[in-house]
Amino acid sequence: MKFSASYTNLETVSPAIDIDPSHINAGQSQPTLFRDDRYSGGTIITIAGPKYSAGLSKRYVTPPPGLLSAMSFYKFSYDILLSETASLYSQCNENDFRLVDVAGNLYIGDAQKNNFSSGMWQIGDGKGGWIDTGFKPGLFSAKNWTTVTVTYGVDLSAKTLTFLDINDGGQTFTFPSSIAVIKAAQNSGWQANLLGFQNQETMNALGGTYTRSTRNIAIQMQ
Repeated sequence: MKFSASYTNLETVSPAIDIDPSHINAGQSQPTLFRDDRYSGGTIITIAGPKYSAGLSKRYVTPPPGLLSAMSFYKFSYDILLSETASLYSQCNENDFRLVDVAGNLYIGDAQKNNFSSGMWQIGDGKGGWIDTGFKPGLFSAKNWTTVTVTYGVDLSAKTLTFLDINDGGQTFTFPSSIAVIKAAQNSGWQANLLGFQNQETMNALGGTYTRSTRNIAIQMQ
C-alpha cells in the first residue's frame, strides 16, 4: 500500500498530560509521578506509583481542510524501548490512534500490549473495554528497539474504524473481521478535524517505577 500523505517525527509535538484516574479506566489510581519528556531522539515516559496507577499523554496535529475526507487508510507507527524495571512493574503498554472528523465524530484505534498475558496485543472495543487478539509476540525489549505498525481503514460515511493488521518487530497479525470494526463515538476531549495519538502506561499489582522510550512516531495516510 502506497501512502500519499504523512506526519512524521510526531514526538516533537508538545504532549498534554492526564493522570486523572476518572479519565482513564475504572480501578486504576493516580501515579505519584508521570512525565513525558522530549529529547533529541524521541520521548521518554517515566511512571511511578502504587498498584494499577496509570497516566497518559496526548499529541495531535490539525490537518488541512478536506484532507481527512480524502483518506481511507492510516498507518500508525513508532519504535518503543522499555527500561529493565518495566518487566517487573508494567501491566500494559498502550498506544492509541485517534482521528476526529469535522463533525466531531471520534474514531478510536486503541491497541495495547498486555504484559500480564505474555505480551498479547489487545484492541479497544470503542466503549472502554478490551478485546483479546491472541497475537502474542512477547514483551517489548529493554535492550533493542521494537518497531510497531498498526494499519487502519476509516470510513467517514459509515462512521467506522477497521483494524486491518499489526506488525510487531517483524511479526504480522491480520485482525479477523469479527473483532476488527469499531463504531465511531461522540468526541470527548479532542477537537474536531485532528489526527493524534495517546500513550498510556499502567502499573501492575506490585507498583514501582519504570520508563518507556518512543521515537520515529508517524501517521501515514492514503
